[in-house]
Amino acid sequence: MTIFRAALTETGAHAHRPTAPAAALAIDELVVQYRQRSQWQTAVSDVSLALDPGDYLGVVGESGCGKSTLIHALLGLLPANARVSAGAVRIDGHDVVGLRDKEFRPLRWNTVAVVLQSGMNALNPLLTLRAQFRDLFKAHGLARRDADRRCEELLTRVRVPADRADAYAHQLSGGMRQRACIALALALDPKLLILDEPTTALDVVVQREIFDLIDELKAERGFAVLLVSHDLALVLERASRVAVMYAGRIVELAPGDALEGSVKHPYAAGLLAAFPRLGQRSRAAEIIPGAPPRLGSFPAGCAFHPRCVNRQERCSLEEPPLEQRGAVQLACFYPVGAEAAGAEAAGGEEDA
Repeated sequence: MTIFRAALTETGAHAHRPTAPAAALAIDELVVQYRQRSQWQTAVSDVSLALDPGDYLGVVGESGCGKSTLIHALLGLLPANARVSAGAVRIDGHDVVGLRDKEFRPLRWNTVAVVLQSGMNALNPLLTLRAQFRDLFKAHGLARRDADRRCEELLTRVRVPADRADAYAHQLSGGMRQRACIALALALDPKLLILDEPTTALDVVVQREIFDLIDELKAERGFAVLLVSHDLALVLERASRVAVMYAGRIVELAPGDALEGSVKHPYAAGLLAAFPRLGQRSRAAEIIPGAPPRLGSFPAGCAFHPRCVNRQERCSLEEPPLEQRGAVQLACFYPVGAEAAGAEAAGGEEDA
């Protein structure tokens, strides 16, 4: 816990107020582009998000919506053919756009850490868990003896037996590998933990165990969480706020309870309907028609309109801006429920 010391002025009449902690993450109108055939194509467009310390934000969307590109931009891991062409990203007050890898390195794991979707790919297959912890702590100046102690403490905390510290990744179960990745990510008490579909390859029981563990650790340590997933139902269960992305843009941003209770964007409604829910065994999962547009071939107007059941002519001509509507930010001209509300109003006028 950070302790603020208030210093009195010379007159003693006023005290300096403590400085408010920096946002764990602040993204301001971020634009990310890829170079394809000598042209720059926009993959993430005007994304703005903010997480305070302790926040839990979910980002959802189909493959190709820009989630992974957003994460790579935040971590300074964009490939050589990509660039941040506009906007700003601040992690715990540090402006990270444009930092060289050597400049970004002190922030990784100290300030921001990531848990990737496949522990088998994320862990080094040639090193034991202990050796990987030693590498991490050595890079940040911790003595080897202390590194071994911390390694076993962290593994035990994430429910991996301490004697597995000398195991290789292939000797662990899928759930154990993911818990080891969480231990590595939290080794230096980061302010922001990014979860990039961390349980995709795991069964639902282990998936729940992993997320319950993350919730426990978050309550203990107070870090902010950015959860990236294609599973809207899962994100609604965990995150306090949810951002829905499509074709590189945020199309709906809302508190989790508001989104679950009254989803507004037709794309978000389609994502929610695509996953079976407990207690609704008789309802078949619905499929959003068509496929997401490819990079460089986004349609004019609203990018979702070719697949949208609510589309009208305006949707193919104008791109809806992301606007605040009550507790929800929404980019849609004809949201879910708007037609029904309009019909009820018209019926009331006729009856009068």
